[in-house]
Parts: sequence; structure tokens; C-alpha cells
Amino acid sequence: MKAEAEALVTIGIRRIIHNNPQHTNEVAGYFRAVGGVFKQMSTTSSFTPDMLVGAINVATAGLQAGLPQDVLDVKDAVIGLFKLFYADRWNAELSPEKWPANVADVFWRAIHQALIDSSLPGVP
Repeated sequence: MKAEAEALVTIGIRRIIHNNPQHTNEVAGYFRAVGGVFKQMSTTSSFTPDMLVGAINVATAGLQAGLPQDVLDVKDAVIGLFKLFYADRWNAELSPEKWPANVADVFWRAIHQALIDSSLPGVP
């Protein structure tokens, strides 16, 4: 499931960048901010879906103006995938305390790779 989630996120972001070359820098900046939230989550291991949504809203405040709707759709899909994984965390092979870091790592790496694949700087 990890590989599938990474592929969905990476493909979605690359497609947005490819289809909206006039907004490349804005799209990259937006997803860099979202990736930064997941990167932080991967080190703290203490995020719920509500905390994730709040942190993304703070990190992307002021970055949404003029972006294609696809950007918000992919962001919402990423959050939806995280919520699905979160709901199933008790059935995961990882312990509940290690699970958030592992799942967050999947998402920030996918976002980072999509930016790199698009010849843009990744998530710092």
C-alpha cells in the first residue's frame, strides 16, 4: 500500500505541474509547504488527521491564491489517504507510536520526488 500511495501522490503533483506550466513555481511552493508538514510529522510521530489539516492550513496560508483547483484536489486526496491509513493504524504491522512517522515519511517523500521529477527543488 505504501508504494501505491507514493505513486498516487507523485503522479498527481507531476500532472498538475505539467498541465500548468505558468503556475509551476506557485504549485511547487505550495506542495513544498505541504511536504514540510509531513516531514515534520515524520520526526515528531504525534499527528492526528485534525492536527495535519491545521498544520497544512497554517503552512499554506497565503499560497492558495491563483492556484489551479487541481492543487487543492490533490491536497485533499493526500489528506484523505492519510485519514484512511490513520483509521487502520491499529491493524498495521507497525506499533501505533511508530505508525505516524512511517506514514508521514511516505507522503513527504512522494511530494519531494514529484518536485524532483519535475526538475524543481524538493522539500527541504
